[in-house]
Amino acid sequence: MSKPTVIRVVSLALDSLELLCKQPRGLGVRELSRELAVGKSTGHRILQTLEAHGLARQDPETERYLITARLIKMASQIQRNLEFRSVARPFLSALQKRYDETIFIGVLDSADVVIVDRSDSSEPLRMTHEIGFREPAHSTALGKVLLASLTEQELTAFCQAAEFKAFTEKTLTSPELLKAELKRVRLLGFALDDEETLTGVRCVAAPLRNALGHVVAAVSLSGPSVRLSSERISSLAQDIRAAAESISGELGFNGWGPSPERAAASAIPGRLRDPNRVNGVQEPVPLSIPAGRKRRPARRSD
Repeated sequence: MSKPTVIRVVSLALDSLELLCKQPRGLGVRELSRELAVGKSTGHRILQTLEAHGLARQDPETERYLITARLIKMASQIQRNLEFRSVARPFLSALQKRYDETIFIGVLDSADVVIVDRSDSSEPLRMTHEIGFREPAHSTALGKVLLASLTEQELTAFCQAAEFKAFTEKTLTSPELLKAELKRVRLLGFALDDEETLTGVRCVAAPLRNALGHVVAAVSLSGPSVRLSSERISSLAQDIRAAAESISGELGFNGWGPSPERAAASAIPGRLRDPNRVNGVQEPVPLSIPAGRKRRPARRSD
């Protein structure tokens, strides 16, 4: 087996980060250069590059370089991503076995949703995306759920940058239409892609929250419209929301409960209304925690 190609300057930058992490007081150019066995000019350029990327900062008084909180934030994000995927996996499998449709987990990345996990349907006609597949957020159920969690400022920035490309005749193609849809998503606790990305395909999604209540991802069920009728989607939506709430509970979130918004959810739009429900919304029954798993206690945020 051939050895992997190593770019020396990248290796030096990574070694520099590791050295800075071990030095609470930071390192000067001379000290870092000596540790790396490089000239001062090379050491200086490496530190300046790290500083330009927000990974290091120079103390104006001592002129020593210190690590920044950005590295901590990056590591924390990786940890959260790994955590929710491992926690969600049993619930994805349970949903897939119950409905035999494809279940996805996605995260928001700029104007797109990125698929980070999935559990495939066994049906010959099914939805399937590779891990890492990207879709526009404005037309997908996963994207709408994630966009609904943004602040007003973040959503405005998204709308200014997004292309709002029409993929079908049902795609939302303006900020005004999207914002009206997101209000409905916040009210109901789930989102629907009603053939807005692909003709003949429907998808329903709900948010996953961490212990602090932050939306870190979304879970969805996708399938052909011939199997996901309007009547079936209505009950599926409640089950997807229930599964998302169960996963969020496993992540330490304990904020679910009666609210004016949930009470008002009886006014479900016609395309999601279940004709078998007479007064209000049928509250979902959360999926049971898989055997051998214990619910994690909610973490304090103070």
